[in-house]
Amino acid sequence: MSSYFSIYLFLFLSLLHSSIYSQRVQRSLQETPNSAVSATTTTTTTTISNAYNALKEDNRVNAILASNLTLSELDTNISTPSGFYTFLFSRPPFRTRPMSIISKSYESDDPIITYCSTISVKQDPTLQKLSENTIKNAPMAMMLGAPEVLQFGQNLIRLTHAKRALDIGTFTGASALAWALALPANGEVISMDINHENLKRYGKEFIDSKPEVSKKINFKLGPAVQTLDSLIAAGESGKWDFAFIDADKINYPNYYEKCVQLLRPGGVILIDN
Repeated sequence: MSSYFSIYLFLFLSLLHSSIYSQRVQRSLQETPNSAVSATTTTTTTTISNAYNALKEDNRVNAILASNLTLSELDTNISTPSGFYTFLFSRPPFRTRPMSIISKSYESDDPIITYCSTISVKQDPTLQKLSENTIKNAPMAMMLGAPEVLQFGQNLIRLTHAKRALDIGTFTGASALAWALALPANGEVISMDINHENLKRYGKEFIDSKPEVSKKINFKLGPAVQTLDSLIAAGESGKWDFAFIDADKINYPNYYEKCVQLLRPGGVILIDN
């Protein structure tokens, strides 16, 4: 859902800017009734107001804009950089939803989400087959990483020229395969989980069908904390480029702290949910 958050945040801030700008222009017109006002300014104000009102009719935009602050209060709060960041990070910009009703893109029937996923996500055929098999047959299939999340991680790997990746939470192996596909020929993935049954039943055959990719992956069975500790003890600190955390939520702080030790300066940690 992180990719949708970025889109919604961008839209939210754009709407705030537009509405506040419109208010300031209208206030200026009221305060200076005898001054000459250009047609361009009037047209711009009208356009912004019309666009803002039209967007407000979309229920999803209303959900994003839900706040107990008035526009005048928003104007005051975000008029300075410090005020803007205080407002942005001291309160949720939209209503949060319980985890029980948060769904992955492959579970959604929202036509906009379906369209965005179809147009923007270009999965490797083998990864797509593994994901489809997981969704169709695996228990608790919603543990599968969403395709846009995996593609985002692949893009981060390529952008940072990563060669070594840590994958915390194997499940059926989709994320491990995604990272291996993005890494260079001499790349390495260590994927860790306390149970490999789902991997064996629903993912391993697809991964093994691409030997040039599967050779990059080392699946570790056991608690991820122990695997990470063993890497630190072996002198691997600062030698890894990328880490993906998508496992038991209670251990996220532990996973994060250990990944910080293992990653090089400039390394990237991607955390799902």
